[in-house]
Amino acid sequence: MVDSVSISYKVLPFLLLLFPYTFFAQSGVEGTWEGTISLERPGPVTTHKFELTLRKKGKEIVGTSYIYYDEKTAVSMSLSGRYFRDRSMRLFNYDVLYPANEPNKEKHIRKYQLIYKRSAFNPDTIEGYWQEKNDPIFAKYRQGKVYLTKKKGLSKA
Repeated sequence: MVDSVSISYKVLPFLLLLFPYTFFAQSGVEGTWEGTISLERPGPVTTHKFELTLRKKGKEIVGTSYIYYDEKTAVSMSLSGRYFRDRSMRLFNYDVLYPANEPNKEKHIRKYQLIYKRSAFNPDTIEGYWQEKNDPIFAKYRQGKVYLTKKKGLSKA
């Protein structure tokens, strides 16, 4: 009995040292994120439900973005980009997936400058800015902000 107690006291500090690594090993930029996307310029300010589904392969990120303009109108777009060591991301929509017959697909194509913020005590977030990718006149660019938290409760199939 004395031997098992002394062994557990020797192992406990080692386990406590590993706790931060195992805690953060569960989190990451990959997964489904939900929140809002806002149009800040030109006014008036409007906000819509927004989701990102991201997969990371090395420094490259691929995924899909979803903007829900209302309960009946949604647009999904494929995206890709780069993840940097400071946890910032530069992402680009390159194709409108739904609705496939959208007559003006270019109005949905955006570029994003985002940062992944992780926390031990609060939900992880992704936040940053977006702007239109295709408008050649900078003063007429539509642009805004993005705020997302990681979606919880998804089971792996």
